[in-house]
Amino acid sequence: MKKELIKNSILGLVLGDALGVPVEFKSRDELDRNPVKDMIGYGTYNQPPGTWSDDSSMALVTMESLTNGYNPVEIMKSFCRWAHDGYMTPYGKTFDIGNTTSKACRTYKHYKDITTCGETSEFSNGNGSLMRILPVSICYANDSEKAIIEKSFEISALTHNHIRSKIACALYSLIVSELLKGKNLYEALANANRIISSHIPEEEKIHFKRITDFEVVQLNRSEVKSSGYVIDTLEASLWCLFKSSDYKEAVLKAINLGIDTDTTGAVTGGLAGIMFGLESVSSKWIKSLAKLDNIETLIKNFIERLQ
Repeated sequence: MKKELIKNSILGLVLGDALGVPVEFKSRDELDRNPVKDMIGYGTYNQPPGTWSDDSSMALVTMESLTNGYNPVEIMKSFCRWAHDGYMTPYGKTFDIGNTTSKACRTYKHYKDITTCGETSEFSNGNGSLMRILPVSICYANDSEKAIIEKSFEISALTHNHIRSKIACALYSLIVSELLKGKNLYEALANANRIISSHIPEEEKIHFKRITDFEVVQLNRSEVKSSGYVIDTLEASLWCLFKSSDYKEAVLKAINLGIDTDTTGAVTGGLAGIMFGLESVSSKWIKSLAKLDNIETLIKNFIERLQ
Protein backbone atom coordinates (compact mmCIF):
# COMPACT_ATOMS: atom_id res chain seq x y z
CA MET A 1 0.00 0.00 0.00
CA LYS A 2 1.24 3.48 -0.81
CA LYS A 3 2.19 5.42 2.31
CA GLU A 4 0.69 8.63 0.95
CA LEU A 5 -2.73 7.03 0.42
CA ILE A 6 -2.82 5.81 4.02
CA LYS A 7 -1.77 9.17 5.39
CA ASN A 8 -4.31 10.99 3.22
CA SER A 9 -7.04 8.60 4.34
CA ILE A 10 -6.45 9.01 8.08
CA LEU A 11 -5.91 12.77 7.84
CA GLY A 12 -8.97 12.91 5.60
CA LEU A 13 -11.06 11.35 8.35
CA VAL A 14 -9.77 13.76 11.02
CA LEU A 15 -10.22 16.80 8.77
CA GLY A 16 -13.78 15.80 7.89
CA ASP A 17 -14.55 15.33 11.56
CA ALA A 18 -13.06 18.69 12.59
CA LEU A 19 -14.87 20.54 9.81
CA GLY A 20 -18.17 19.11 11.00
CA VAL A 21 -17.77 19.56 14.76
CA PRO A 22 -18.83 23.24 14.98
CA VAL A 23 -22.12 22.65 13.14
CA GLU A 24 -23.17 19.24 14.46
CA PHE A 25 -26.96 18.99 14.83
CA LYS A 26 -27.60 22.00 12.58
CA SER A 27 -30.37 21.35 10.09
CA ARG A 28 -29.88 21.22 6.34
CA ASP A 29 -31.98 24.35 5.98
CA GLU A 30 -29.74 26.23 8.39
CA LEU A 31 -26.63 25.15 6.53
CA ASP A 32 -28.16 25.95 3.17
CA ARG A 33 -28.54 29.52 4.44
CA ASN A 34 -25.04 29.61 5.95
CA PRO A 35 -22.97 26.74 4.54
CA VAL A 36 -19.64 25.61 5.89
CA LYS A 37 -16.92 26.70 3.45
CA ASP A 38 -13.86 26.72 5.66
CA MET A 39 -12.42 25.37 8.90
CA ILE A 40 -14.30 27.24 11.59
CA GLY A 41 -14.55 26.87 15.34
CA TYR A 42 -16.77 27.19 18.39
CA GLY A 43 -20.41 26.60 17.46
CA THR A 44 -22.05 23.45 18.86
CA TYR A 45 -19.35 22.48 21.39
CA ASN A 46 -17.59 25.85 21.73
CA GLN A 47 -14.27 24.34 20.60
CA PRO A 48 -11.44 26.08 18.70
CA PRO A 49 -11.01 25.53 14.94
CA GLY A 50 -9.37 22.19 14.16
CA THR A 51 -10.94 20.37 17.10
CA TRP A 52 -11.84 16.77 16.31
CA SER A 53 -14.37 14.64 18.17
CA ASP A 54 -15.10 11.05 19.18
CA ASP A 55 -14.88 9.91 15.56
CA SER A 56 -11.19 10.72 15.34
CA SER A 57 -10.38 9.81 18.94
CA MET A 58 -11.73 6.28 18.52
CA ALA A 59 -10.13 5.85 15.10
CA LEU A 60 -6.78 7.04 16.43
CA VAL A 61 -6.80 4.77 19.48
CA THR A 62 -7.73 1.87 17.18
CA MET A 63 -4.82 2.76 14.93
CA GLU A 64 -2.44 3.04 17.88
CA SER A 65 -3.52 -0.35 19.19
CA LEU A 66 -3.20 -2.02 15.78
CA THR A 67 0.37 -0.73 15.57
CA ASN A 68 1.15 -3.17 18.39
CA GLY A 69 -0.75 -6.05 16.77
CA TYR A 70 -4.36 -7.16 16.50
CA ASN A 71 -5.85 -7.38 19.98
CA PRO A 72 -9.57 -6.53 20.35
CA VAL A 73 -9.27 -6.55 24.16
CA GLU A 74 -6.62 -3.83 24.02
CA ILE A 75 -8.71 -1.84 21.55
CA MET A 76 -11.69 -1.98 23.91
CA LYS A 77 -9.51 -0.96 26.84
CA SER A 78 -8.36 2.02 24.78
CA PHE A 79 -11.98 2.97 24.05
CA CYS A 80 -12.70 2.94 27.77
CA ARG A 81 -9.59 4.97 28.52
CA TRP A 82 -10.76 7.55 25.99
CA ALA A 83 -14.37 7.55 27.27
CA HIS A 84 -13.54 7.72 30.97
CA ASP A 85 -10.15 9.44 31.14
CA GLY A 86 -10.08 11.70 28.09
CA TYR A 87 -7.23 9.78 26.45
CA MET A 88 -6.52 10.65 22.80
CA THR A 89 -8.71 13.74 22.87
CA PRO A 90 -7.71 17.19 21.57
CA TYR A 91 -7.61 18.83 24.99
CA GLY A 92 -7.73 16.05 27.57
CA LYS A 93 -11.50 15.85 27.89
CA THR A 94 -14.14 13.77 26.09
CA PHE A 95 -16.85 16.17 24.93
CA ASP A 96 -18.87 13.92 22.62
CA ILE A 97 -19.79 10.24 22.99
CA GLY A 98 -22.66 8.23 21.56
CA ASN A 99 -25.11 6.41 23.80
CA THR A 100 -24.34 2.95 22.41
CA THR A 101 -20.59 3.44 22.75
CA SER A 102 -20.97 4.86 26.24
CA LYS A 103 -23.06 1.91 27.37
CA ALA A 104 -20.64 -0.59 25.83
CA CYS A 105 -17.72 1.01 27.68
CA ARG A 106 -19.60 0.87 30.98
CA THR A 107 -20.54 -2.76 30.38
CA TYR A 108 -16.96 -3.71 29.55
CA LYS A 109 -15.61 -1.86 32.57
CA HIS A 110 -17.96 -3.88 34.78
CA TYR A 111 -17.77 -7.36 33.20
CA LYS A 112 -14.43 -7.26 31.30
CA ASP A 113 -15.88 -9.35 28.46
CA ILE A 114 -15.55 -8.12 24.87
CA THR A 115 -18.03 -10.74 23.63
CA THR A 116 -20.94 -9.23 25.57
CA CYS A 117 -20.20 -5.51 25.88
CA GLY A 118 -21.43 -4.50 22.42
CA GLU A 119 -25.09 -3.59 22.01
CA THR A 120 -27.17 -6.06 19.97
CA SER A 121 -30.50 -4.24 19.72
CA GLU A 122 -31.77 -3.14 16.32
CA PHE A 123 -32.14 0.29 17.92
CA SER A 124 -28.39 0.41 18.54
CA ASN A 125 -27.44 0.86 14.90
CA GLY A 126 -25.93 4.30 15.17
CA ASN A 127 -22.80 5.12 13.19
CA GLY A 128 -20.44 4.80 16.17
CA SER A 129 -18.54 1.79 14.84
CA LEU A 130 -18.54 2.86 11.19
CA MET A 131 -16.90 6.16 12.10
CA ARG A 132 -13.86 4.41 13.62
CA ILE A 133 -13.42 1.32 11.43
CA LEU A 134 -10.99 2.92 8.94
CA PRO A 135 -7.71 1.79 10.59
CA VAL A 136 -8.98 -1.80 10.57
CA SER A 137 -10.02 -1.36 6.92
CA ILE A 138 -6.52 -0.18 6.01
CA CYS A 139 -4.65 -2.67 8.18
CA TYR A 140 -6.30 -5.70 6.56
CA ALA A 141 -6.90 -4.27 3.08
CA ASN A 142 -4.49 -6.75 1.48
CA ASP A 143 -5.77 -9.76 3.41
CA SER A 144 -8.42 -12.20 2.21
CA GLU A 145 -12.02 -11.09 1.79
CA LYS A 146 -12.90 -13.40 4.66
CA ALA A 147 -10.33 -11.76 6.97
CA ILE A 148 -11.50 -8.24 6.08
CA ILE A 149 -15.09 -9.13 6.92
CA GLU A 150 -14.25 -11.04 10.10
CA LYS A 151 -12.00 -8.29 11.48
CA SER A 152 -14.56 -5.59 10.63
CA PHE A 153 -17.34 -7.57 12.30
CA GLU A 154 -15.28 -8.21 15.41
CA ILE A 155 -14.12 -4.63 15.94
CA SER A 156 -17.57 -3.19 15.22
CA ALA A 157 -19.05 -5.62 17.75
CA LEU A 158 -17.03 -4.15 20.60
CA THR A 159 -19.67 -1.41 20.77
CA HIS A 160 -22.14 -2.06 17.93
CA ASN A 161 -22.88 -5.78 17.79
CA HIS A 162 -26.02 -5.81 15.64
CA ILE A 163 -25.51 -7.43 12.24
CA ARG A 164 -26.53 -4.24 10.41
CA SER A 165 -23.71 -2.20 11.91
CA LYS A 166 -21.24 -5.02 11.35
CA ILE A 167 -22.20 -5.35 7.68
CA ALA A 168 -21.90 -1.59 7.19
CA CYS A 169 -18.39 -1.67 8.65
CA ALA A 170 -17.39 -4.67 6.52
CA LEU A 171 -18.80 -3.04 3.38
CA TYR A 172 -16.82 0.12 4.12
CA SER A 173 -13.66 -1.93 4.70
CA LEU A 174 -14.12 -3.77 1.42
CA ILE A 175 -14.52 -0.45 -0.40
CA VAL A 176 -11.32 0.81 1.24
CA SER A 177 -9.52 -2.35 0.14
CA GLU A 178 -10.65 -1.94 -3.45
CA LEU A 179 -9.77 1.77 -3.56
CA LEU A 180 -6.30 1.08 -2.18
CA LYS A 181 -5.84 -1.45 -5.00
CA GLY A 182 -6.48 1.28 -7.55
CA LYS A 183 -10.16 0.70 -8.35
CA ASN A 184 -12.43 3.68 -8.95
CA LEU A 185 -15.45 4.14 -6.70
CA TYR A 186 -17.89 2.43 -9.08
CA GLU A 187 -15.66 -0.64 -9.33
CA ALA A 188 -14.91 -0.60 -5.59
CA LEU A 189 -18.57 -0.51 -4.61
CA ALA A 190 -19.55 -3.13 -7.18
CA ASN A 191 -16.87 -5.53 -5.92
CA ALA A 192 -17.67 -4.80 -2.27
CA ASN A 193 -21.37 -5.43 -2.88
CA ARG A 194 -20.62 -8.72 -4.60
CA ILE A 195 -18.36 -9.89 -1.77
CA ILE A 196 -20.66 -8.89 1.08
CA SER A 197 -23.90 -10.15 -0.49
CA SER A 198 -23.73 -13.67 0.96
CA HIS A 199 -23.14 -12.25 4.45
CA ILE A 200 -26.33 -10.14 4.51
CA PRO A 201 -29.24 -12.02 6.08
CA GLU A 202 -32.43 -11.95 4.03
CA GLU A 203 -34.24 -9.71 6.51
CA GLU A 204 -31.39 -7.17 6.37
CA LYS A 205 -31.20 -6.85 2.58
CA ILE A 206 -33.91 -4.18 2.44
CA HIS A 207 -31.78 -1.87 4.61
CA PHE A 208 -28.83 -2.04 2.21
CA LYS A 209 -30.86 -2.00 -1.01
CA ARG A 210 -30.06 1.58 -2.03
CA ILE A 211 -26.36 0.72 -1.76
CA THR A 212 -26.31 -2.80 -3.18
CA ASP A 213 -28.56 -1.83 -6.12
CA PHE A 214 -26.52 1.33 -6.81
CA GLU A 215 -29.62 3.46 -6.24
CA VAL A 216 -27.49 5.77 -4.06
CA VAL A 217 -25.78 7.11 -7.16
CA GLN A 218 -29.06 8.42 -8.58
CA LEU A 219 -30.49 10.02 -5.44
CA ASN A 220 -31.44 13.65 -5.33
CA ARG A 221 -30.00 15.60 -2.40
CA SER A 222 -33.44 15.76 -0.79
CA GLU A 223 -33.51 11.94 -0.70
CA VAL A 224 -30.18 11.67 1.14
CA LYS A 225 -30.45 11.43 4.91
CA SER A 226 -27.66 12.50 7.26
CA SER A 227 -28.77 11.34 10.68
CA GLY A 228 -26.70 9.29 13.12
CA TYR A 229 -28.15 6.04 11.75
CA VAL A 230 -25.43 3.85 10.25
CA ILE A 231 -27.21 3.27 6.92
CA ASP A 232 -27.90 6.98 6.49
CA THR A 233 -24.24 7.79 7.12
CA LEU A 234 -22.93 5.20 4.69
CA GLU A 235 -25.39 6.22 1.98
CA ALA A 236 -24.71 9.93 2.48
CA SER A 237 -20.96 9.41 2.29
CA LEU A 238 -21.16 7.38 -0.90
CA TRP A 239 -23.54 9.90 -2.46
CA CYS A 240 -21.15 12.77 -1.68
CA LEU A 241 -18.21 10.89 -3.15
CA PHE A 242 -20.05 9.99 -6.35
CA LYS A 243 -21.09 13.64 -6.75
CA SER A 244 -17.64 15.17 -6.16
CA SER A 245 -14.36 15.59 -8.00
CA ASP A 246 -11.97 16.40 -5.14
CA TYR A 247 -11.60 16.00 -1.38
CA LYS A 248 -12.75 19.48 -0.43
CA GLU A 249 -15.94 19.25 -2.49
CA ALA A 250 -16.78 15.83 -1.04
CA VAL A 251 -16.37 16.68 2.64
CA LEU A 252 -18.06 20.07 2.44
CA LYS A 253 -20.94 18.46 0.57
CA ALA A 254 -21.16 15.88 3.38
CA ILE A 255 -21.06 18.40 6.20
CA ASN A 256 -23.58 20.71 4.60
CA LEU A 257 -26.13 17.89 4.57
CA GLY A 258 -26.54 18.78 8.25
CA ILE A 259 -27.38 16.89 11.49
CA ASP A 260 -24.55 14.39 12.15
CA THR A 261 -22.04 16.57 10.37
CA ASP A 262 -18.83 15.40 12.06
CA THR A 263 -19.42 11.71 11.39
CA THR A 264 -20.68 12.14 7.83
CA GLY A 265 -17.61 14.31 7.26
CA ALA A 266 -15.27 11.75 8.83
CA VAL A 267 -16.67 8.71 7.00
CA THR A 268 -16.64 10.61 3.72
CA GLY A 269 -13.21 12.06 4.42
CA GLY A 270 -11.54 8.71 4.97
CA LEU A 271 -12.55 7.48 1.51
CA ALA A 272 -12.05 10.86 -0.15
CA GLY A 273 -8.46 10.97 1.08
CA ILE A 274 -7.73 7.77 -0.84
CA MET A 275 -9.74 8.70 -3.92
CA PHE A 276 -8.69 12.31 -4.39
CA GLY A 277 -5.74 13.01 -2.13
CA LEU A 278 -5.60 16.23 -0.11
CA GLU A 279 -4.26 18.57 -2.80
CA SER A 280 -7.53 20.55 -2.80
CA VAL A 281 -7.19 21.20 0.94
CA SER A 282 -5.77 24.43 2.29
CA SER A 283 -2.61 23.82 4.32
CA LYS A 284 -4.28 26.06 6.91
CA TRP A 285 -6.91 23.37 7.49
CA ILE A 286 -4.31 20.71 8.18
CA LYS A 287 -2.14 22.96 10.34
CA SER A 288 -5.18 23.92 12.42
CA LEU A 289 -5.80 20.33 13.56
CA ALA A 290 -5.38 19.86 17.30
CA LYS A 291 -2.32 17.74 18.17
CA LEU A 292 -1.28 17.47 14.53
CA ASP A 293 2.25 16.35 15.46
CA ASN A 294 0.81 13.51 17.55
CA ILE A 295 -1.53 12.45 14.75
CA GLU A 296 1.29 12.43 12.19
CA THR A 297 3.47 10.35 14.53
CA LEU A 298 0.65 7.84 15.03
CA ILE A 299 0.18 7.60 11.26
CA LYS A 300 3.93 7.15 10.70
CA ASN A 301 4.10 4.34 13.27
CA PHE A 302 1.01 2.70 11.78
CA ILE A 303 2.45 2.79 8.26
CA GLU A 304 5.73 1.29 9.48
CA ARG A 305 3.78 -1.56 11.10
CA LEU A 306 2.10 -2.28 7.76
CA GLN A 307 5.33 -2.51 5.75
